[in-house]
Amino acid sequence: MDPTAALKSQRAPAPRGLPLVARVACPGLAEAIDHGDMTAATEAIANEAERTPQNCDSVVLGCTHYPLVAPEILQTLPTGTTLYDSAEAVARQTLRRLDRTTESHSTTGSIDVVLSARRGNLPTGAHAHPVGRALAAAGRVPREILISAATRSPMAAPAI
Repeated sequence: MDPTAALKSQRAPAPRGLPLVARVACPGLAEAIDHGDMTAATEAIANEAERTPQNCDSVVLGCTHYPLVAPEILQTLPTGTTLYDSAEAVARQTLRRLDRTTESHSTTGSIDVVLSARRGNLPTGAHAHPVGRALAAAGRVPREILISAATRSPMAAPAI
């Protein structure tokens, strides 16, 4: 298959009444986030923003690292852009696999870091992000460092 054929089909106009979907890769962003390199993350986000269609009103974050820099991503997009991420779906699946699906309204808990099946510490790069610093302090993650519901939506399971 001609590799340019996929590119052409992605850029083809959407059928009438359907939203246009464009794929915009963000090379190097996950690695920058992982290493806590905010300079590299900012550069990767700026590069991605330049390639994002101007009429974009929603963005699906395609990596579990990306919500850590969601505020920075939002700053590069038009006002009112909605971010969708899979964090809640991943958390629900983790709880299901651990057989902890009963809903808890407890306000206390603990944080255990496990790396390659061994207890460990939160990676150094995590400290570059507000959520990582809150987790490292074993404290509650303040709501104000999370994206507000108006600008971030979890990905819901498809209706069947």
